[in-house]
Amino acid sequence: MTLDRINSRLEELKTSKTQIQGLETEVYARIVGYYRSVRNWNKGKKEEYTKRINYTGLSDERPLAGPGPVLVPDDDSQKELSFNPESGPSEYLYFFRKTCPNCPPVAAWLDASELKGRKIDVDRESGMHEARLFDVSAAPTAILLDSAGREVGRGSTVASLESLAGMTAVAGA
Repeated sequence: MTLDRINSRLEELKTSKTQIQGLETEVYARIVGYYRSVRNWNKGKKEEYTKRINYTGLSDERPLAGPGPVLVPDDDSQKELSFNPESGPSEYLYFFRKTCPNCPPVAAWLDASELKGRKIDVDRESGMHEARLFDVSAAPTAILLDSAGREVGRGSTVASLESLAGMTAVAGA
């Protein structure tokens, strides 16, 4: 494959990526022993669902943990983004949806952190446009930026953001 063919293919893929339109996603979760659409739950169960904590397993040696390091696609491969202490995060861009069940804990952590930032609703056309610009394909996604506006990492769970930022936010603080 020649370099020109590779570059033209990359251009085609970038162009097709800008034409992606977000659609409402049907979320299913387990309730009282069976799976059912969250949209059809009663008000009490929906509220309970927003307060659920996701974990990967139980251990006597460590507390409940999140899903681990954040992985993002990079040219058909996966790479782990890590925090650079020399250019630590000073602000964030937070991409969310109003109907996202995983967004409230991330928003609460960002609010409790010392970071300043901007919240971007991807249900709006302007938010979807910004999500495309920053290569965001899922909600929630928080992009941590250094003081020069360069990305130092991104995460979609409280655990991943805590490990990237090197700090722990106190719940309710």
